[in-house]
Amino acid sequence: SGAASGAAGGEAGGASLLGATSSSAAAASGGDGDAYLRTMGSLFSLYWLLRLEVPSTVTASGVSGVERLDGRSGFCFGVDRGDNTWGAQLPSRLQLDDVPTDARPALQKRHAFYQSCPWPAVHQLFVDAGMLKLAGRETGEHDDQVVVPQVAAMLTLTVLHGVIKLPALHPTVQPGHAPYRGYASGMAIEDPSIALAYILEFDGSCFPLYMALSSTEQRAIRFTQEDHGFNLAWLVQAEAPPGALFSRLKQLIAQMKISPFDISFYFVHWLSSLAGSSPTPLSGSEKLVIDSPHSVVVAFISSFHAVRLLPFVTETQVLEAYLTSRWPEPTLGVPPTGVESIALTRLIMMMVQTPPAQLALREAFEGLTIEQRQQLGRELALTGV
Repeated sequence: SGAASGAAGGEAGGASLLGATSSSAAAASGGDGDAYLRTMGSLFSLYWLLRLEVPSTVTASGVSGVERLDGRSGFCFGVDRGDNTWGAQLPSRLQLDDVPTDARPALQKRHAFYQSCPWPAVHQLFVDAGMLKLAGRETGEHDDQVVVPQVAAMLTLTVLHGVIKLPALHPTVQPGHAPYRGYASGMAIEDPSIALAYILEFDGSCFPLYMALSSTEQRAIRFTQEDHGFNLAWLVQAEAPPGALFSRLKQLIAQMKISPFDISFYFVHWLSSLAGSSPTPLSGSEKLVIDSPHSVVVAFISSFHAVRLLPFVTETQVLEAYLTSRWPEPTLGVPPTGVESIALTRLIMMMVQTPPAQLALREAFEGLTIEQRQQLGRELALTGV
């Protein structure tokens, strides 16, 4: 489709998908191979994460589909093409003595991620996003059931977010829409999230896959591409007050009538996009399994559930509940209370990870004068709302 005929009419009728000439698109095609592989990596990640073998797949009757599921193995180790079955590689078949010395660190990381990832939390994320129904609950089935419309919506989003990276499909901002998220009239939008958001807002009919979805699923997709003003790293490291973290997101939730399902849907997209961001789809998620610190990945995954509360409670309540859940109780005992509690919790989350360091920081905090502790308590408890 070229120029579209959106609701604004005339010159501002819609986004032109011909944002680059055919010659410039051909010149830029050298990087398209990696973009394709990353999109395939995200699709592979969705496939594996929908097939996690976790305890919840075992029903009261003892019948389970666990033996047939290979999501964890595929996500961590990739696929085995040696016997032409394309099944997931299994950790038990990969011995360190059988691989070259220079490949052993990567294999050790794969094993470590396989063991340490909070797989039940990942599985629950897909349930919370409405993409899976648990066995024996509502379904009457022995195995978890895929919710086809929601999964189709996620696959549609993944593909559209991939193809919009092609220079030939970068939309050009029409005069009646300018400025649009920092892009002036006549500018081609190169950022894929902004480009996709622009097209879906003004000319969604360009994408038949998108138009075939229900209005609820279309809204969930549009929400993933909005400017949320939300930084997940700020949350898991307690780097920002609730206003800076959640105010823009809270406004969007109210404006778009966003549900907890939509929020979890966004995090599935976030996770699968990151998981597939290395152009090696047949090797599992190398970005998360090999290239990223496992403690950070675990912290990200463990934070998703907290944001689901945002449609119902204030920004401050969401952050307070999350901080309490992150308190290292096995090391430091029951969570603190009082005016200094937020400050101490945030300092520990920002600065230290190991139990000895956590103990040392708490001792240092308690060694401050009362006035110093109270000052820190007041400053780090400011909400910014």
